[in-house]
Amino acid sequence: MCGIAPNELCKWSEALPGQFGFTKQLVFRVALPHITLLCLSIFYVVIGSFILITLNDNNSENEIFEIKKQFVDETLKKLVEILPYKNNSSKQNEIIKIFFGYFYEERKDPFKSFILNVYEINERNKYSNSIIWNLFFSTTWLTSIGYGVNAPNSLGQRIFCIFYLIFGIPLYLVTLADLAKFCTEGINRLYTECVKFRYYLLGWYRHRKRRIHANSGIEYIAVGTRGRRRLSSRKLSGQLVRNEEEMAEFLWKNLEKTHFVEVPFFLVYILLLAYIIGSAQFVAYLEDWTFFDSLYFIMMSVMTIGFGVPKIQNLFCQYFLLF
Repeated sequence: MCGIAPNELCKWSEALPGQFGFTKQLVFRVALPHITLLCLSIFYVVIGSFILITLNDNNSENEIFEIKKQFVDETLKKLVEILPYKNNSSKQNEIIKIFFGYFYEERKDPFKSFILNVYEINERNKYSNSIIWNLFFSTTWLTSIGYGVNAPNSLGQRIFCIFYLIFGIPLYLVTLADLAKFCTEGINRLYTECVKFRYYLLGWYRHRKRRIHANSGIEYIAVGTRGRRRLSSRKLSGQLVRNEEEMAEFLWKNLEKTHFVEVPFFLVYILLLAYIIGSAQFVAYLEDWTFFDSLYFIMMSVMTIGFGVPKIQNLFCQYFLLF
């Protein structure tokens, strides 16, 4: 059964699956390149992060080994001076006293430096072995921000950085341009919907106002004769017809402009300022910074300058800055 008009309804029901299938296929074919590009960019960052973790593990161990070796070698050089006097106990005791005095006075600062260097390497390694930190690190590379606190230390990391950026920066420029296009279309669509809603409210208000005036006119005419009622009804219907004709003429003249809505520049500027100020306030809350320090950090990030800004410590803040 197809209802009252079986032929038409059956044809419509038969046409719908094909139309919807074609629409889904068309949407999939249009969206597939954009989704593939985004997934490729994410995969590229994740692979780079794991490679950085591997390189950093080897580099940290080598750094600690080198400073240990340097400190021990310099200390042993002084101990070797005792060996020629192993048969002379008085001379040996004198050298031992000299050695301990030397160790306390001369090697105190190098020993302190050795401890601080090991501590610094371990602290840096604590963040560098985190996948989130390395994702943040790789993203700042590829978006050409390059914060001063994030820099490769070893030769292997620097060589990897060169080849990683040669292919990664063009990929991310294309991806960001593609995302910017969707962002622009989204802002235009939102602005268009706001304009349509505004005109809908104005039209509803005018229609309501005209209907109130029309109802008051009809009530006044009801007191008079039937002929006067007919005359007033004709005037009212003629006015409505003219309004419809004017609306149709307006739509016909502006039909070519209906798909082009230009977002005002001041509105874009206000959105940008709101984005920067909101992000700065949020980062200041997460990192316990002053608002000015956080605003400076966000401005350097948005404009991809990336001076030696403060180091991000909060894990959730790193999540936030990735997006």
